[in-house]
Amino acid sequence: ALTEMMLLPTVKEIVHGNETGEFFCTDPQHSAEVCWLLIHDCWIRICMLIIRSEQAGEETDPSELLSITDHYRHSVERLLSAPFGSIRLMNLDELIRLTEQIHYFWNRQH
Repeated sequence: ALTEMMLLPTVKEIVHGNETGEFFCTDPQHSAEVCWLLIHDCWIRICMLIIRSEQAGEETDPSELLSITDHYRHSVERLLSAPFGSIRLMNLDELIRLTEQIHYFWNRQH
């Protein structure tokens, strides 16, 4: 549902990026769909890392979280033919808040 809600604004951003020369995409609709598939997979990998850490009774290593987001960010940039470092998926503060939220809900249920 979130992907469907975000798809049209993403297509518009890609079209705008094509017009300004930031991106080079021959099919903005398809590129937007693939972007959201990548972002969805990124969230799953982040959540799985956090849950594995919780199960092991360990803190989630922020550098691992950043590594995951950096790899996916780079993939999205390549997909859009965008300059390196021009796309932001999440910053460290957002990743820490996400980790804290998952930690809180995980411990409430276990």
